[in-house]
Amino acid sequence: MKKEVLYDLTSVYSTVDSLGEYLNLTERQIGTYLAQNKNSYNVADLQDYYLIDDEVFLASDISLVSLHVTTNNDECGAIKKYGLLNLQQTIKNDTPLGNYLKGEGVLIDIEMKQVQYKDKLYNINKGYSGIKDSNKDSVPYKIYDDYQINSFISYGNVLEYGVQNMPEFLGNLSDFLGSKDIGFNWWYQENKKCYVVKFKTALSNCANDTFYSGDAGALNSNDFKYLSGEELELLKRKWLVYQSLSIISNSIFSDIEKEIYCQLNFDVAVPYTDIIKIYTDSEYLEEYKIKL
Repeated sequence: MKKEVLYDLTSVYSTVDSLGEYLNLTERQIGTYLAQNKNSYNVADLQDYYLIDDEVFLASDISLVSLHVTTNNDECGAIKKYGLLNLQQTIKNDTPLGNYLKGEGVLIDIEMKQVQYKDKLYNINKGYSGIKDSNKDSVPYKIYDDYQINSFISYGNVLEYGVQNMPEFLGNLSDFLGSKDIGFNWWYQENKKCYVVKFKTALSNCANDTFYSGDAGALNSNDFKYLSGEELELLKRKWLVYQSLSIISNSIFSDIEKEIYCQLNFDVAVPYTDIIKIYTDSEYLEEYKIKL
């Protein structure tokens, strides 16, 4: 049975620990390599430096750790019941967002591609190019093309991204329906709080876009189209190692904070058993030693 490595890039310290556990390297060995390869580090060179075979990369089961920002008024009760759901399932189920929309008189029929609001019926049939380029397109785009769970693999302060007060979808919906109340009422509702959800998920649950980061470790669409399963798995794992080297190097030699986003596959939910911790905003800032 393979050992499970919780691969956590959400802080520099957890990145060092994850890389060390994964490739059986000490913190000193990692630091020594980066000190001698400040501007030229790469995975192949690291392998040569410490004689690490490709087989080592495939010898463990990896669960990727990520951070998801949400707001709700039920102290994460729905998350504890359902786990993290994609937007479609969140709208359909007994969740703070689903119940809020009903309370605002917004009825979304995902299968029929319709939104009913104040006795008016809006068609959200996806008759556009597939790229959100106007208020009219934003809601169908979000519901049918961008409804997966999004999170942060690495980010300086996830509370500054812009979703700490209101789901992005409500802003889209306010514009679509021409009603500022939909966003305003959520923003100022009683008992609403922001939470940061730390969870783990298998690499296979991550959408291809996750691995397209624009640096030397990035994969591309041809990799997913033409490579075998094992070849692709190896590349994903080498991508993780490259991101680790980059995060650690940045922390030593510059003030640059790496931004890496995770998109889960559309049909993937995160069960509550895979949620590692739920932070309030203040707990998150304290845990990650973020000064405002």
